[in-house]
Amino acid sequence: MVRSEDECDGIYQQFYAEERDALMCEPNWDTTLCWPATSANSTVTVRCPNFFWFNPDNSLTRYCSPNATWETGGTYQDCFTEGAKSTINGNESFGNVTTEQIEFYIEVLEGANFMRLIGVCLSWVALVVALLIFSSFRSLNCNRIKIHKHFFAAFLIRMTLEVILVADKRHRDQSTMYNGVNDVKSIHLTPVLCELFETIREYGRLCAFFWMFIEGLYLTFLVSANVFSKPRFRIYYCIGWLIPLPTVMAWAIAMYLTSKERCWKDHAVSNYYLIIEIPRNGALIINVLFLVNIVRVLVTKLRESNSSETKQIRKAAKGAVLLIPLLGVANLVWFIPSPNVTDSRASIVLYNYLFLFLDAYQGFFLCVMYCFLNHEVRMTIHRKWSTLRYYRDPYPFLRRTSVLTSTSDMMSTTRAAYKPSQKMNGTAGGEYLKMAAIDEMSSTHA
Repeated sequence: MVRSEDECDGIYQQFYAEERDALMCEPNWDTTLCWPATSANSTVTVRCPNFFWFNPDNSLTRYCSPNATWETGGTYQDCFTEGAKSTINGNESFGNVTTEQIEFYIEVLEGANFMRLIGVCLSWVALVVALLIFSSFRSLNCNRIKIHKHFFAAFLIRMTLEVILVADKRHRDQSTMYNGVNDVKSIHLTPVLCELFETIREYGRLCAFFWMFIEGLYLTFLVSANVFSKPRFRIYYCIGWLIPLPTVMAWAIAMYLTSKERCWKDHAVSNYYLIIEIPRNGALIINVLFLVNIVRVLVTKLRESNSSETKQIRKAAKGAVLLIPLLGVANLVWFIPSPNVTDSRASIVLYNYLFLFLDAYQGFFLCVMYCFLNHEVRMTIHRKWSTLRYYRDPYPFLRRTSVLTSTSDMMSTTRAAYKPSQKMNGTAGGEYLKMAAIDEMSSTHA
């Protein structure tokens, strides 16, 4: 199938250079596909292109009239997947939708998905760096950091699959649209592999929500109950890693038996998606209750102090804002229904860019707030860096104190050095150097 305008022009020129006995409709470029030369009074069928939200297994037909002129056939709306139809226009028909509206909607989604690709890549790098920091220092091996590590690991599983699938899809769309390539090697067009990647991504996403729940559970016990002095990590591991496994497997089996779309593109509109959505949203709602309780306890403790009410409100608000990404409360925005293609352009742009931004950059914000800006982590890295500097150069104070700015300083120093009462023997000199090195380390740590 020809999907390049230049190639279609070449076929058009070849068509007129040939001799024909029968009437035929000439090759025709409709800005998307090149319709081949077709005999009069017949219908030609072509496959849909591999464009954004198109199902390449669907087909388009066009009729060539008896007088060898093209007539209107199927529209490109027939190429949309079921998930795309539901997302673009809800449960309504496409009768009142113009081509301009659909093109604007898809253009916004393509721009938002490019922003999303940058976000997931940035989150992936930040998560890898954060996990390396948490795993490299023994002093960071506390209960709170241990829960953070598992939460970040679950997020990393999801983000790794997001990077692979989003980059693969973008490469496929661009190759098809701009290069006219028909047989693009793509995960989305590879049976079984694409479905496997989708399953692993949903597993990582569900695990991340369950570890958000564990974060909220641990904080609630820490600030209010004080019942569990030592967290029961076996229970946490079961909740965070094992419970999502049968849930996602049940969803994958249901999609395998019922979905007719390639790569399960209709999974978001399938009723079986509730198998994953119910426990995920349930964990999210419980975390909202945890957040309310934690803020309540925080306000109560602040009132018991002697600080002013303005300072209390500021501290409580700061604590709540810091906990929002950790407990995943920002994901509540997905309860807002998405706008249809017939809605205002402002709502379409705001919804897609804002919500995809919150979803893609969540991992990055988590790493910044709970690793890179964490006081304990920064002090640990600072101590390690100071130790390395000390072993490389243990006496940096000698060079700093040996700068003499005048001749009088030099003469006074020389006279003082020759006073018998101020001479240092080898032992005293060694002790002096040791004490100076300790003072240097102390000042560096401070």
